[in-house]
Amino acid sequence: MLRPRSNWGIVLVSAFLVAALPMACGSEVEGGNGGAGGGGGSGGAGGAPNFGACAGPGQCTLVKNSCCGTCSEPTLADVEPVHVDRVDEYNTFVCPEPSACPACAGAPNPGLFAYCEAGSCAEADVAAHAFSACTTAADCTLRFGMNCCEPCAGGVPDLVAVASSSLQAMYDLVCAPQMGCPECAPIHPSEWKADCVAGHCAVVPAMP
Repeated sequence: MLRPRSNWGIVLVSAFLVAALPMACGSEVEGGNGGAGGGGGSGGAGGAPNFGACAGPGQCTLVKNSCCGTCSEPTLADVEPVHVDRVDEYNTFVCPEPSACPACAGAPNPGLFAYCEAGSCAEADVAAHAFSACTTAADCTLRFGMNCCEPCAGGVPDLVAVASSSLQAMYDLVCAPQMGCPECAPIHPSEWKADCVAGHCAVVPAMP
């Protein structure tokens, strides 16, 4: 089994940070460039502090970039990559005086993840990233989210599809050095599988 090489960081992606974001409202800080391959998180425009400065793997995570977030499945436009130690500071900067948000249940997007690139936290969506590039279905595998350590259990909303050949590179990118993961073999829902669709691995229903 592949093992990440990290030790002190917490990553990510944080599907849990963006899984239940309410409807967008309040102030918003525009940070990363977004896009398929990810963008640098400078901490926002308009003279905002640099919340995304980083020095290596395992130091970045994703947070909503507005007071209330979004009721729909978040995209890269709805989140900001910041240093894990500056999450509270960033949230206070974005929403210094939180207001009441509409009640709604946001959908998770487990494919979003953050990483450190050239001294700045960046963001990406694995569905359009090189980590999911494929030629055939045999290139692809299921995974619960894009966190450094795949949880031992999960549900359908947590599933992502990645290229098996990219797993070690993914660990190296998002895991802090010497990070250890639980000794377990995740069991993915049998009604879903990973397939190669238009050049990228995707989660699709498994045919009986």
